[in-house]
Amino acid sequence: MLKRFTDIVFSLSGIVILSPLLLAIAVMVGITSPGGVIYRQRRVGKGNVDFFLYKFRTMRPGSDRNGLLTIG
Repeated sequence: MLKRFTDIVFSLSGIVILSPLLLAIAVMVGITSPGGVIYRQRRVGKGNVDFFLYKFRTMRPGSDRNGLLTIG
């Protein structure tokens, strides 16, 4: 019970402390290129359960579908 409480307190503290930085990153991504700020990717987790991973977009929208992304 104590571990769960400390996990929640530290997580919320981290979000509050980092929120100005995260907001600045979101604004910069939005200003410098068209498209959404957040990228959503489907991943497969434990037990083959799908979940979505959300992160700041670092590439142009659609670049992975247009052959601009090369691997290897």
